[in-house]
Amino acid sequence: MRIVVAVVGRLKQGPERELAERYRKRAADAGRSAGLSAFDIVEIKGLCRQAGIEQIDAGPKGTVIAFRNKTFANPEGLIAFIREEGARVKLQPDHRLIYYANWTASEARLQGTRELLKRLVKIAAAVKQAA
Repeated sequence: MRIVVAVVGRLKQGPERELAERYRKRAADAGRSAGLSAFDIVEIKGLCRQAGIEQIDAGPKGTVIAFRNKTFANPEGLIAFIREEGARVKLQPDHRLIYYANWTASEARLQGTRELLKRLVKIAAAVKQAA
């Protein structure tokens, strides 16, 4: 099972909206079965916005993070984070951050993703405070 959070704008009338409405209930049921509450989703989405993350994909082997506009607010802090974590973190050429972890249980995956996002928010906020 994978958890994918993507920030999407409002849908206008049309086939996209019909599909979204049709699968919204299924997505909510899947989230509940994965142990996600509406509060968890809102919290993760807020952390993603604060850190400038466009998409996050958390699975049993870790997390893949895509940054908005392929940039991070504090590149120096991100490089320091990558050096600190060593082999657990890798930055791909397409500017996706790979965080390797062993999260077999969905609760561990949720908690690990939440902690990772909080660290990235703190790193991104450090450049705003210095400016």
